[in-house]
Amino acid sequence: MSFSILHFLRAKITQKRHAFFLGSILTLFAYRSLLKASARRQIDEQKRRSKRRLTNFVERVPKIELHAHLSGSIRESTLRELAAAKNILTPELERILINNNRDLSACFAVFDLIHNCITDEEALRRVIWETLDDFKSRGVCYLELRTTPRPLPDDGTTLEGYVNVVLDCMER
Repeated sequence: MSFSILHFLRAKITQKRHAFFLGSILTLFAYRSLLKASARRQIDEQKRRSKRRLTNFVERVPKIELHAHLSGSIRESTLRELAAAKNILTPELERILINNNRDLSACFAVFDLIHNCITDEEALRRVIWETLDDFKSRGVCYLELRTTPRPLPDDGTTLEGYVNVVLDCMER
């Protein structure tokens, strides 16, 4: 064999070795990537299962609520219904209700809306019953519910009447 043919064959063998070596490296990287993806999926699944177990535990365990405000516990759907019935839900208040990231002035606007919606004994009873039901459904076995007694203008409920309504609802 002449030198050029031998040189050519060595070059081809070297290319094949390099190609094989490079192919092996690429295969290893691909395999490593698959292993990493598989491990990530397993870790993600373990996290989901762990989160599910924790959530199930938290839902089952009895809870106590030491500082809940009646006005701060009203269901949004109830607030919307009461406001619509009184025709006091403005577009601005609607925007505030939709936005869960409220500043202090927006919170006060919502509390004003709540105050303006609970103006009779029926609305007060509804809000109390729903609040008690909501806490019970979340596993609360002890509740300290705060509210500020006030006269209710639509039906003439007095301060004493307000307190009696709250106590009556909580005793049932």
